[in-house]
Parts: sequence; structure tokens; C-alpha cells
Amino acid sequence: MKDPKKIAQVVVIVLVIIGSIWCGVWMMSRSRRAPEWTNDIKYERIDENTLELMTLPAGQWESLGEKGKKYKNPNTGTFTMVPVMTCPSCGEKIPVPYLRPKQAPRNPMELQALMKQEREAMANYVCPKCEQSTTASR
Repeated sequence: MKDPKKIAQVVVIVLVIIGSIWCGVWMMSRSRRAPEWTNDIKYERIDENTLELMTLPAGQWESLGEKGKKYKNPNTGTFTMVPVMTCPSCGEKIPVPYLRPKQAPRNPMELQALMKQEREAMANYVCPKCEQSTTASR
């Protein structure tokens, strides 16, 4: 006849295995959303065509929608709202220039090439308000 202690040990081990599998599946199935309080953080964006500034909470920007790192302008319905930077020449708020890579860099060499392109684009970027270079001279 089998030992009751060994049967109890096997049952406990099986229950632990089933419980850990269930816990793993449950944790993986949970959606990874940002906490609700982050929806109240306000972000300033600027329309890259009209240079109209707009400050809205993060949740509202997300609800408007995003396409290619640009958010929808609620006034025009176009995806032209981009982050803001301050021009070092005139101090005005202007759009951040974006390079739009066809795909994400897959290796360090592609990443370095993209970073070089971004540095060159920033060096050649001209403020749309004062028409001066946005490269700060020191």
C-alpha cells in the first residue's frame, strides 16, 4: 500500500505547479496600461504648419490619436501636432524636427547612422519664426 505522506507531497507539488502556471498566464494576460494618474499630465504640442500651441492632458492627446509621432489637431483634424522646443536664437517655441525612419534600427550601426542624420538635421534646422539656425552657438 502507498504511503499517505508521499501522496500528500505529490498532491502539494502538483497544486504548486498548477498554481504557478495559472499565475503566469494571468500575469501575461493583464494589459500593460499606464496608470490612470498619468492621463492628467499636461503636454504642450505645436502645429507644425500653423505654429499654433496647444496644451492638453496626456489622456486627451491619446484619445485624439497619433500617426507617425504626430498627434491630431482637434481644430483642423490633421495629424500635425508635434512636441515643442525653444529656439536658442529668438526664444520662441517651435516644432521639433523629426526624421522619419522607414523602420526602427536593427543594429548599432543603423542606430549610429540614424543618430548622425538627426544631428545633421538639427544642425541644418532653421527656426520658422526668426529664420536663424537652431544650433546654439557658445
